[in-house]
Amino acid sequence: MAESAESYGSQEFHGSREHDGSPESDRAEAAQLLSLLKNHSRDASDDGRSPDRQADRPVRWRITGIESRAAHMTRVHGILDRDDDADADADADTEAGATEWAERWCIPNVAIRIELPFQSAEFHGIPDAPVTASRVYTVATADPERREITVDFVVHEGDSPAMLWLRSVWPGDVVELSQPRQHRIPLVATSHVLVVDSTGLPAAVSVLTGMDLPGRVRLLARIPSDEVPELDGVEVIRVEEPLDRAFAALDLDGVDSVWGAAESGEMRPVRRHCRRTLGLSKEATQVYGYWRRGASNTRLDLDRLRLYRDILAAGGDPAELEERMVEMVEDE
Repeated sequence: MAESAESYGSQEFHGSREHDGSPESDRAEAAQLLSLLKNHSRDASDDGRSPDRQADRPVRWRITGIESRAAHMTRVHGILDRDDDADADADADTEAGATEWAERWCIPNVAIRIELPFQSAEFHGIPDAPVTASRVYTVATADPERREITVDFVVHEGDSPAMLWLRSVWPGDVVELSQPRQHRIPLVATSHVLVVDSTGLPAAVSVLTGMDLPGRVRLLARIPSDEVPELDGVEVIRVEEPLDRAFAALDLDGVDSVWGAAESGEMRPVRRHCRRTLGLSKEATQVYGYWRRGASNTRLDLDRLRLYRDILAAGGDPAELEERMVEMVEDE
């Protein structure tokens, strides 16, 4: 996944929202949540990082190169510090160590959360607010011999933490990552359709290059022409209309597995069509909203804080946060 121009992984997490939605109310709520979470996180290191990241052993990622892949897509290359990785006890120079590393980093649709060295706008001026912002991305490629991973970024206007970092990053810079987690992958069936925009394209490519999907495989992509990937055995269909309309217009006879990652408003009708019209099971309908039109990533940082508060209050594991921040578009 790559960050959209507006938001990633949006979801309405219902909690206390006694404010009017104004920036001032957001800031006041953020201050209250940060104070509450600081008290709940007595066992976590108070190092100024995003609260949810304090519960996850970070990995340092040393940048080695920045590559323009398309007009609006940039790939960042970097080496993982072996002393920080969860498999640090395994010698990566041995066959066993390289295998263990590959089992964690080289599987389809692996995502990491990057700790960006820029503060979310909503937290400016709030005492004890995180000085960084974290965003989730898909690992585009992983090389176990070099311990190198690459990540693709959708380039857009504005001064989001991701864009500020992308404009300033230089080889030799170091940022922290979460440990890798595999996000959802398609059900292996006989006729597959994957549905993406630019934010979901890295995940789709990871799935299509990392899985052996039998039968007919189609990639329905609302992406610029210079982002169209070359994939053996995959029929790539580039469209410009909304993905829900393009999906409904496809010949879907015999389709028994659908995977999607794009804007939530376009993915919700796709999921409904799969479940109600095609009669697919939930397992065969792996369709997700990666971002929500009209909502900023920094506004969604408040949702992260609310959810983290609720998990802690319920005595849950903070590791639940990442899974729950990925929106599965449910039937309405």
